Amino acid sequence: MTDPTTPIDPHGRGSVIRPGKPDDDNRDFLPSHLRGTDIVVNENGNNSQPYPAGLVNLTDLLHTDAGVTGVAFIPRSAQAGPELPLVISLHGGMMAGWGQAVYSSWTLVAEREGFAVAFPDASAGGIWALSDLPPGLGGEVPGAEDFVPATSDENPDEAKIIRLIDAIAGVVPIDRSRIYMHGMSMGHGMADQFARRHGHLLAGAAGSAGATSPRTLDEEPPRTAVPTWSTQVEFDDVPTFFGTDRLTALAANRAAWITVNAVQSSVPVVTTNGSDTVLRWRGARADVVLRDVAGRDHGQPFDDAEQVWAFFTGLRRGPDGIESTGPDVPGDALNLIVADGSRRAVLDQQPVEMRVAPARHQSWKYHGLGGDRVLRADVVMLPTEFLAEHFGTRRRVEEAGASASFTLPDGREVRFARGSVACLVDGHVVAMPVECIERDGDLLVPAAWFLRTTCGWWTSERDGVLYATDHWCELSIVAAAALRAALQTAVTP
Repeated sequence: MTDPTTPIDPHGRGSVIRPGKPDDDNRDFLPSHLRGTDIVVNENGNNSQPYPAGLVNLTDLLHTDAGVTGVAFIPRSAQAGPELPLVISLHGGMMAGWGQAVYSSWTLVAEREGFAVAFPDASAGGIWALSDLPPGLGGEVPGAEDFVPATSDENPDEAKIIRLIDAIAGVVPIDRSRIYMHGMSMGHGMADQFARRHGHLLAGAAGSAGATSPRTLDEEPPRTAVPTWSTQVEFDDVPTFFGTDRLTALAANRAAWITVNAVQSSVPVVTTNGSDTVLRWRGARADVVLRDVAGRDHGQPFDDAEQVWAFFTGLRRGPDGIESTGPDVPGDALNLIVADGSRRAVLDQQPVEMRVAPARHQSWKYHGLGGDRVLRADVVMLPTEFLAEHFGTRRRVEEAGASASFTLPDGREVRFARGSVACLVDGHVVAMPVECIERDGDLLVPAAWFLRTTCGWWTSERDGVLYATDHWCELSIVAAAALRAALQTAVTP
């Protein structure tokens, strides 16, 4: 049912990544010359692949006028007869279905894993019928000045997607218990809206670089539990007509699904892999996942389909709700999460509490600047009492608390003194990034420095939140804010 020229890995592992011809001079969001060619474009938010050889127009696939345009990809395994899972992937605003196919890796993953993907077009000139859109999109999107929101009781795009599911099931064997939805940017908002209103049709919903306004969530919260995945990137924002800042909006989106999915603990399971941070809140009815990618601009990371499918693959909708047969996700085996001002922390995925809260401390350059100063360091400081308890032996306090020492697991002794940038390690002078400070009767030392030099851990700090583990990690702004919020309500033993 697909183009026989669809490239197949000669080693039998599935599809292959085809080479493309880079168009480095491109400045358009979706250049039309990508369609049907091997030309590719790359920028820091969106990256494309050569036009997938197996894509078919929906009108050709369905052999009927279902009122749905776009493209679809059916893997070769469909010819063998078993029912296939179906992913419906929704394009960003002012785009088209074929654009979502080239700007994502869904076709590559589908060929290997054996599921169908549909990329429908939005009804109104590339703009999905979201309930919270103002006329002309508030003047924020060039080319959308004449947009008029849908006013009928039946949402045209939701009705189109439901017709699409029925139409595809009429020509391809589809497993109705394994229908999933994913969207990018405005398509993310549409996937969320569909899941809130028609979640009984889905076994999972996901999106990249989008959100729903908190006002809309208050007026129309989700009706049923749906496993949800939200990918966010570092350099992004929400539309001004949301009436709030991005972090507040994203927190409201998580809270809406955390509530309906019956998540009990505010502390997520955290998995880091370089610039990726994945937070997973386990729910009694369904899970809620946030993926935050450092260093990326608005768009979808090209491997998003790979990670989202790993989330989707063990999920199905049964008669009593979501059934999950996927593997457990234990998260990073070793980790530490702390935030300035919070006595609650997470150590090895478990909530803990410390007597003295961490603090932020800054280091300034001011010599030779004629009275001015320049910020050189802004670091999270941890109390020695906590460090000795979890990363050493019993702490020894001297000079009315102005000095403290303890022994590391490898036998080395460390000694700290208030106001000193130097510490002693087995009697040898070692300089720290900033000096020790005293808070509430305890000495605080630079957390990242301690964990890196004494434990060999990797650390990442963002906005007063520190994450540490035994491999490369890089926090971005959304994950840092979510972790700080989680610590505020964490329940410790």
